[in-house]
Amino acid sequence: MSSAVPSRGAHRRVPVLAALVAILALAVLPAAASADQAPRIKVQTHNLYLGADLTPAVAAPDLPSFITAANTIWNNTKASRPQLRLEKIAQIIASEQPDVVGLQEVSNWTAQNLTASSREPSYNFLALLQQRLRALGQPYRVASTSNNAHIGPIPLPSPAAPKFLLTLDDRDVILVRNREGLGFRNPQHGNYTAQAVVPSPVGPLSFNRGWASIDGVVNGQKFHFVDTHLEVEGATAPIQEAQGNELLAGPASGPKPVILVGDLNSAADGSTTKTYANVTKTFSDAWITSRNSSPGFSCCQAANLLNPVSSLFQRIDFVLTNGTSAPSTNAHTVGDRNGNRTSFGQWPSDHAGVVARVFP
Repeated sequence: MSSAVPSRGAHRRVPVLAALVAILALAVLPAAASADQAPRIKVQTHNLYLGADLTPAVAAPDLPSFITAANTIWNNTKASRPQLRLEKIAQIIASEQPDVVGLQEVSNWTAQNLTASSREPSYNFLALLQQRLRALGQPYRVASTSNNAHIGPIPLPSPAAPKFLLTLDDRDVILVRNREGLGFRNPQHGNYTAQAVVPSPVGPLSFNRGWASIDGVVNGQKFHFVDTHLEVEGATAPIQEAQGNELLAGPASGPKPVILVGDLNSAADGSTTKTYANVTKTFSDAWITSRNSSPGFSCCQAANLLNPVSSLFQRIDFVLTNGTSAPSTNAHTVGDRNGNRTSFGQWPSDHAGVVARVFP
């Protein structure tokens, strides 16, 4: 006859099973907690935009044309209102609070006034950005700087009767946030062997390209961080691709995990150059690993930054990783919303920035 009352052996098995479940639960909980507490950093890349298109000066056939182009470039740069643009970018950084920032086109426009009537301003983008970050209570240190193009001094408004001398210095800069558990050492920088050099009425000109790097540590986990800005597409595409190969063989081959950020000037869809495809043979793209459904376009707004609707149409600014412990997450663009515009209606840069979380 069957009985609805369980046997004595069944009574003994229930507590044993319950105990095993409890032990397994306790074993799983620490693992889940440790995964959630894994070292991670938030990184940002942003091309600040020097303020004007240099093409007219590069293409000038004679000295008068070159000087006319240089005057136009300078007037356009002033009209871009660098102080207001950099204030907006500082606000973006303050809002995002990335741990490490890779910046490109960190221009230093220096006007040396030669006459009493000349009151031409100078614009040191790095100093302006840091000043605003400090005002916002955001502590960032300059960790590494690559000094790239140096153009000038150019006598303006005319060589015959100059009122000031204009010089442009271009830089790539890495900023590191002051916070507990985050540090860096071994800042390095350099310029590529492959460079685009064009003849001009004032001699050969090159918008020299380079890279900057640091060895970082976050909560005891080491990482290698590289920031770069490669040559543009078009006629100089082979030089860009050569720079990309130098990057992979040099600074981006540092000790893993490697975090590579910057403006590669190579479209992710493969429509321009092979550089992105070459780099992503060994590097993962944070935009893809984050499975962001938006196109992630980061370039480019109008040269005067006044286009009423965003004209970003290609993805050339990247956060890339090699040898990290987990896929990057939460990749998104910044600086491409209407609320990011200055009070004069200008975009903060012709590029959007890209932010992502990375797990070294």
